[in-house]
Amino acid sequence: MATELGLPKNVRQLLLVVFVLYFGLFLYASVAGSPTAALASNVLFGLLAIVVGIVLATQAPEPASPLMGAAAGFLVAGVSQFLLLVTGFPLFDSLVLVGILTGLGLYFYSMWNANGKR
Repeated sequence: MATELGLPKNVRQLLLVVFVLYFGLFLYASVAGSPTAALASNVLFGLLAIVVGIVLATQAPEPASPLMGAAAGFLVAGVSQFLLLVTGFPLFDSLVLVGILTGLGLYFYSMWNANGKR
């Protein structure tokens, strides 16, 4: 497995722009107390998590790899984010947190293993 995902440069740049936009909206919503900005940042977060999950799933070397687990974590977080927005059910808020932490943890573990640091 490569230490860098095999994505075209323009896709990596687009993901970076969307991440920066998300954090900008999140900070603005937090500081200004804007419900519209908060909703937009929540929607953008859900989309980002789903897209990152799909990208990682396509890059996973095998179905039982840690990278596929990371993809599943991000997908769970993204879908749970939308379910939280629609229903307001607190369980989905917990699933978002668990999904993101699982996705990030397994992604960093995959990159650490890819660099031969077992």
